[in-house]
Amino acid sequence: MRAYDRAWVRPDTVAGLTVLAYVVPQVLAYSAIIGLPPRAGLVTAVIALAVYPWIGSSRALSLGPEATISLMAGSILAPLVARDPARVVPLTATLTVLVALWFAVGRLVHAGVVAHLLTRPILTGYLTGEAVLMVASQLGAATRTSSSGGTVIAQLIDFTHGLGRIHLPTFAVTAGTLALLVLLPRIDRRIPTALTAVAVATVTAALIGAAGRGVRELGHIPRGAQPISLPMLDSATIGTLLVGSLGIALLAFSDIMLVARGFATPGEEVDPDREMLAASVVHLVAGLLGGYPSSASSSRSAIGTGAGQRSQASGLVTAIGLVLVLAFAGPLLAHLPVASLAAIVFWAAWKLVSLPDFRRLWQFRRSEFAIAATTAVGTALIGLLPGIGLAVALSAVQILVTLAHPHEAVEGYVVGRVGLHDIDDYPNHVTIPGLLIYRYDGPLIAYNRDDFHARLMRAVGEHQPRWVLLNVEATMLVDFSACETLRAVIASLQADGRTVALARLKVDLRVQLEAAGVMALLGEHAYETLPQAIAAFHAANPDLPLPPIPPPGRPFDPAGPSHLPPPSTP
Repeated sequence: MRAYDRAWVRPDTVAGLTVLAYVVPQVLAYSAIIGLPPRAGLVTAVIALAVYPWIGSSRALSLGPEATISLMAGSILAPLVARDPARVVPLTATLTVLVALWFAVGRLVHAGVVAHLLTRPILTGYLTGEAVLMVASQLGAATRTSSSGGTVIAQLIDFTHGLGRIHLPTFAVTAGTLALLVLLPRIDRRIPTALTAVAVATVTAALIGAAGRGVRELGHIPRGAQPISLPMLDSATIGTLLVGSLGIALLAFSDIMLVARGFATPGEEVDPDREMLAASVVHLVAGLLGGYPSSASSSRSAIGTGAGQRSQASGLVTAIGLVLVLAFAGPLLAHLPVASLAAIVFWAAWKLVSLPDFRRLWQFRRSEFAIAATTAVGTALIGLLPGIGLAVALSAVQILVTLAHPHEAVEGYVVGRVGLHDIDDYPNHVTIPGLLIYRYDGPLIAYNRDDFHARLMRAVGEHQPRWVLLNVEATMLVDFSACETLRAVIASLQADGRTVALARLKVDLRVQLEAAGVMALLGEHAYETLPQAIAAFHAANPDLPLPPIPPPGRPFDPAGPSHLPPPSTP
């Protein structure tokens, strides 16, 4: 605030009011996802917007209720409140406080790196699966039928059994609200879509007496926040909430960092530790005052930035507006149809699905697409947290498969190109007689030592070299098991009368190989560059023909003169 420019007051105020028009119907809808009263969403938004600016490090981030986190919280709480819906408020408070605890622990141990577990394929599939769950959770509210059950399959089965009992006035409200949500942006993007749709639905419901026709309305919204006392819980419930809150904290932090970095201005630094601390304080206050878990909203952040936001003061303007809504707007919102909020959830769910992302993943690599698709199906069928766990496990398996069988290359010269290349990529390659230059593009560890051994010996059998030159530029790590294999390979090749050499050896790798006794087997055959190793090979084997060696930085020319640097020793 000491550095606040008075010229920012107007754009920050305009941005804050613009976001206010968008956030009110959002938070009411997200409260319904969890099964909480509408006030809970308004309270959560006020706390997030009022607390974050004093601790967080992002200029543009909008923190508060968000569809993904709301649905995750609802899925965690659903089996716990199935027999006693009155427990939803205290259990939500407990869940929110536990999320604050996980954020505090993460801040203490600098655990921001865990957010990288959620890769782009996982997030793409997760959001798609979440969209399915969001739609399934609101089918009952949209039609005034039932769509209950612990899984999406159970919800859909329950819904299909009641298709003959769809309440047509309620369905008409849902369809009408959805039509407005789709058509208004096409008419004028400056129109606050969700707020306008909700206002039209509320006024229409009041004018035609929708409640008398059986359409459920929001009803009275109590003013202010409501302090919550945390309940006494059994160990099984505490365990469920601890695991669930950890998943929420992980996903919420990923959202926060992605949005904060995505909207950062040039030179702006987003501090993960400050973001964790801000999220911890926000969730602690929200849990004690009747709120629920929240996260970053990319849509609200984009709206604020597009409206000219200059600082987090715009969030304070939005918070003040929400306080006024809590204090005075209860009677205005009383006639808001619940079906309109379900339509907003459907609208938000559709925006979560990114078919272009799936297409790009398919074009890039089938395994990445499979992870996204499996995450989507797993999230929809077995739940949010199990779906994420399955996706992370698949990603880990993919990494292990890649490590166990990385790319390999036998290198040679290519006409018209600079340097050495994988001869499998170019039919016009030229190799050096008697010299096998072999590159293994990955770390040498226990998972792939047998693969390295088998593929290297196959290359030796195919080329029958006098020298085996290992280009280790891509090998940044070895473990003890791999060093034992490397020692055995070197000893076996030397017993066959072949010379083994290393090139492009990094200092860290040299230290590891020296400690394992590998360097002692090589003697002087360790070289800084490939041309120096080739020169040493030629000096030791003058009877073998040598193709022209291009000078550094020059392309290979079969008719050009040879250029060899003097051999070097370690």
